[in-house]
Amino acid sequence: MFGFSLGTGEDVDGDGANDLAVSTWGPDLVALFQGNSSLLTSDHDRADAWAVYRSDAGTGTFGVSVALLGDLDDDGFGEVLIGDSRLDDEGAAWLFYGDGVGGEYSTT
Repeated sequence: MFGFSLGTGEDVDGDGANDLAVSTWGPDLVALFQGNSSLLTSDHDRADAWAVYRSDAGTGTFGVSVALLGDLDDDGFGEVLIGDSRLDDEGAAWLFYGDGVGGEYSTT
């Protein structure tokens, strides 16, 4: 299910516009869309994502919670925090540092 959890309110790619993170239920991925004028006025799917964050753990709950954070390391790019409620029966959270590049990122 695309759109299980959403995160917004910060600029991860450093272009000055707030971005939108959308998680999926099941395939263990979170898609990050660049903030722009068409972000909320057009249909989007995973193929339109500027960045994709994946987990190889296979829990099905990677992305159960998503937060876009401010620029924690003062490099001009915001960070992405992604939770997984089932990893190792305790849950986990991953912090991905924004880099302005986009593409594919993984927990491994």
